[in-house]
Amino acid sequence: AIVDDLINSGFFTNNIYENARLVAIKIKLLFKKLKMKEAYEVFEQNEKLILGTLNDVDDCREASILAAFFIYTVDKYKALKIYNMLSKENVSSIIIDELYRAFYTLEVSPYVRARAIERSISPTIEGKRFSRTVCAANILYESGEYYHALDLYIRALDEDEVKPLTMYTSSVCFIKCNRFNEGYDVLLKILKITDLIPGLYPCLIRCCLELGIEWHDYFKSMQIDKLNFNEIYELAKSLMEKEYFDDALYLYTYLLERYDGMDIYSMKMVCHSMSMVYRKLMDYKKGLETIYKIPDRFMDDVLYIDLGCIYYDSGELDKAEEAFRKGLKYSDSFTALFDIAILYMKREKYDMAFDYFKDYIENLSRMTNRRQLSSNMEYMPPLVKVYKNMAICCLKLGKLNDAILYMDKASKSGQDDSLHDALLAIQSAMLDPDSTHTDTAHIMDSCLEVREDFICRLKMFLDKVICKYYGNLKALIPTTELSKNLNKFISGEREAYLKGKHSIEHSDETFQRYTNMLASSFERNLPSMSEVACACEYTAKGGILDHVRYLSSVGENMLGELEYTEHSGLIYCSLIPYFKAVDALSHYILYPYYKRNINKLPLPLKSEGYSNIGVYSYSAYGKRCFRMQSQLDISSDEYLFEINCHPGLRKKYLDYTTHYMPWSKLSWMISGVKNGSDILDGSKSAGLLLLFYCVYKNYLGIKGDFKDKSEIVKLSGELIHLGNERDFCIKVLMSKSFEPDYVLHAKYVRDLALNCINDLMKIKV
Repeated sequence: AIVDDLINSGFFTNNIYENARLVAIKIKLLFKKLKMKEAYEVFEQNEKLILGTLNDVDDCREASILAAFFIYTVDKYKALKIYNMLSKENVSSIIIDELYRAFYTLEVSPYVRARAIERSISPTIEGKRFSRTVCAANILYESGEYYHALDLYIRALDEDEVKPLTMYTSSVCFIKCNRFNEGYDVLLKILKITDLIPGLYPCLIRCCLELGIEWHDYFKSMQIDKLNFNEIYELAKSLMEKEYFDDALYLYTYLLERYDGMDIYSMKMVCHSMSMVYRKLMDYKKGLETIYKIPDRFMDDVLYIDLGCIYYDSGELDKAEEAFRKGLKYSDSFTALFDIAILYMKREKYDMAFDYFKDYIENLSRMTNRRQLSSNMEYMPPLVKVYKNMAICCLKLGKLNDAILYMDKASKSGQDDSLHDALLAIQSAMLDPDSTHTDTAHIMDSCLEVREDFICRLKMFLDKVICKYYGNLKALIPTTELSKNLNKFISGEREAYLKGKHSIEHSDETFQRYTNMLASSFERNLPSMSEVACACEYTAKGGILDHVRYLSSVGENMLGELEYTEHSGLIYCSLIPYFKAVDALSHYILYPYYKRNINKLPLPLKSEGYSNIGVYSYSAYGKRCFRMQSQLDISSDEYLFEINCHPGLRKKYLDYTTHYMPWSKLSWMISGVKNGSDILDGSKSAGLLLLFYCVYKNYLGIKGDFKDKSEIVKLSGELIHLGNERDFCIKVLMSKSFEPDYVLHAKYVRDLALNCINDLMKIKV
């Protein structure tokens, strides 16, 4: 949405390179979301612009790679023309065919596969050996997808000849994923082969710091002049966190001296970290000098808070307050609110301190759009301190009952070493209410610096901008409690499944149990299908759309929060809100058409009657079998074409256990039409209804913004596909037979659900 708004604004019309970059970014985003056809359409509309700037703009080069990959199977000549523009050598179709085959079976996204094929062209032409696994892993590594890259690097490490550089990048991924033991082992193996990789020693030191191993010899061997900015900065940060302040200070000072002309953003990162070190070393003068290196016009809340903390520690409370208030000018500067409250406690103005702590909690609640702050784990450590200090303020103001209340909130939010002492102080005051000498100095907190990484703060800033202009779609999910409930539920369902495995065509009951269980973990309940059916008859379109958007935002937030839990069961559970959203929307849109025309719908109760809805019915081995008639044109949807193939072909060439044509569901629906009952119980029935009662002949009288019937065929296929994916998700949850890359698979299913929602919206209500 942001990229579209920037393109439509015309702000970069006069700057050809920035305009091309924006279009290229849109192509990349669409491709990553598996909307490859849409991405290629954007490329075609801007082909001259993209190809004309591919040597000057990296994003345009990447967009061209993706376009060539997509079009290759359709128009080889055009794809080869693009590949030749990208490559210095003359590229033949034989080489591209070979690379397509090589990367076809690798479990990576089309985006990674496209880039890997292009990157492998030169080595293939030159006759060099290369590992397709390493090639794909390197692309994921460069994209910052360290978890996915690590999976491929682990496979590569098992190969016979592994290059030291590949081992090094795998060790970086281990460190990024907090797997320091494995990273350390790989680094030691590299050290036996070569010590010529400059980043080797910083990584070794970081592993040693985490594992409690002696590291000073590695520090002496490190050639600091050969390291890049990030390698030095990350090592300095690790040393600072482990309280090796002198060594961290040496590295930060080196960065300022070596990168004298560094950009202001990097300089602020270094000065912020240096001021934290000087504060720990109680060298307040040097700390102030470091902050004042930044020109006034580039100061922000982080640096003003650093300034205030140093003034506070040095006893200059008035200057500290002035700095904190400057930091408070920046929106949602919670740390500044906390520090001003602490400063008032220091001055023994407990009523004012209490008000600032209260503002902290109210502002945080407003920003996160969550009524239950305890559901957001990242805010727990500061909340413990806030509630504890509010309890101390109440104690000092003689409000002992309130003090106990806030101590209870503090203990429920997390643990802090000083909670016990604070509770003892409150108990002492309650035992001796007349005493005015309760000592709380030792349990009061000092001022806090902003400890989040600058990258994290940048992300928070972007979230605020997006939230302001595009709405806050975060759902209310207590993640920890949700994970606990899901784990318990999955184990119970799995036991039942193993005792009697049911057909995946009959997973509706299991799915509904999942939904009901999930509903108890959300602030707003997810309605059952019967509730949706009743409500949709007289719900305004805006109401159901709000409900669909809510469910989609729940799914997005779950998938985002659970993506790195390394628990495939939780990942698949995050798809359930998407399934429910499509079920609700398809029922709302299609049920009125069905209800109005139910008496006009043909009932193929005998085998010959099926031809009225585009189905060929025949008997084989005593069983009733079905196929779609040739008159029912499904050629525009590859998925429908595949699942309509002969069972023998599907068994040989397709995953027939996952993807199948739900003929038994159609029989059930026909019986429902005969009885006049509601047959729209999910996406699969919606897809079948569209396919046989609208595409073949429009018995339902459906109208919409479709170019032709091929778009309705596509929507039918998407809905049936989503229903099959839903059944498959339930099956793998029960049997533990997860996809190799279950996160990628979950995102694919999510995109399929979103496509269904977008295409359903084309039907007139």
